[in-house]
Amino acid sequence: MSTFPPANLWTAIGQAQLQRRLAAHETWLKGLGGEAADLSFHDLSGFTLIGRDLSRADLTGALFHRVAARHARFERAKLFGADLRLGRLQGANFDSADLRGAVLRGADLTGAVLTGADLRPAQLVIRLPNGETRVIRSESDPTDITNARLRGADLSGALLGRGSTVGADLSRAVLRDANLDMADLRNASLAGAVLEGASLAGANLEGVSFRGAVLLNVHLERAHLARNDVTGAVLDRNSRETLAASGLVAPQAPFAAETFPERLARHHEWVESGGTRGERLVLEDADLGDVDLRGVDLSGASLKSCHLAGARLAGARLTLADLSGADLAQADLSGAELSGADFTEAFLVEARLADARGGAVASDRVPGTVIRTRLAGARLWRADLARADLRQADARLAEFDRADLTGTDFTGADLSGARFLGAKTEATRLDDTTQTDTRWE
Repeated sequence: MSTFPPANLWTAIGQAQLQRRLAAHETWLKGLGGEAADLSFHDLSGFTLIGRDLSRADLTGALFHRVAARHARFERAKLFGADLRLGRLQGANFDSADLRGAVLRGADLTGAVLTGADLRPAQLVIRLPNGETRVIRSESDPTDITNARLRGADLSGALLGRGSTVGADLSRAVLRDANLDMADLRNASLAGAVLEGASLAGANLEGVSFRGAVLLNVHLERAHLARNDVTGAVLDRNSRETLAASGLVAPQAPFAAETFPERLARHHEWVESGGTRGERLVLEDADLGDVDLRGVDLSGASLKSCHLAGARLAGARLTLADLSGADLAQADLSGAELSGADFTEAFLVEARLADARGGAVASDRVPGTVIRTRLAGARLWRADLARADLRQADARLAEFDRADLTGTDFTGADLSGARFLGAKTEATRLDDTTQTDTRWE
């Protein structure tokens, strides 16, 4: 248990005085004079800091209970032992901040940036006027993110070892290369989260949802796995073997490469005959990364959750194919026909889709309707989509961060909740698109 000091050890500050200190700090950040803010052990509870810049400020041990700080900037700030419980911190930037021993219990950090932040446990000790020392935060107390909302937050490289994230919402968060060794993640949601390169060695993962999560090059040694939902998760061989050993997934069946040409021929017959002859290709959860599929007609095939990282699919015909949940990282889909294909929750990081054609196709079951190319929830970070045809695509909640969208045609597409941070958008066509809650910066 933490030992908290008497309330009078925190310095009270009025709104007017705080505004003067913040203005001086922001002037200092611009190199125009002013003064760096030292608000260590100040009580800022309940204040409004929306959009303010506290980068590099000293906020050691400060109280931020229920603070409203949406889109505030705390880059490289000292928040050692700070208490931000129940704070409204949506979209705030804590890049490389020192959050060791901080309390984020119940805080809303939806869409926040915590890249490189240090959230390890720490001991915070103060010296009283009488010379006595008092422990505020013990090193045995983990950084507390219990029940915090971190949906979509960027925690790349964050240090959360031995932290408490019980019940936290980390769905669709980016935890690439994060350290969560020995962390307590019981009943947390990591649905759709990117854990590429993350370390969860010895972590308590009981009840954690990994539904649709990306678990590539993840360290799960000695982790406690039980009651986990891994439906649609993107797995590599090591993570699959670890989850299979805990009975959470079935071992991946070996891909029968020797029979694949025959199956492709039967699928081609099925396509050409309109389904009256041959057999549809169904290869769900198969490892096809080493198969050359350039120019192959895979129309209508089911390749759900297949491992296609680095796959050669240039010029392939994927009309109405189901690739939902597939791992297509660094795959070459340039010039491919993607009309009506389903890439829902697919992992397309650094994939090449230049000149791909993905318009809607008419439904042969319901006259007068069309089937859209579906990219809902797909990750297309740093993907090459130059000149791609994505007219009328369903790209809700898709992530196009730093993607090349030069000349991409999104006419009539649904981009609700989609993200385009740092994307190249020269000559991108956005006529008649739906952009509810779409983020461009």
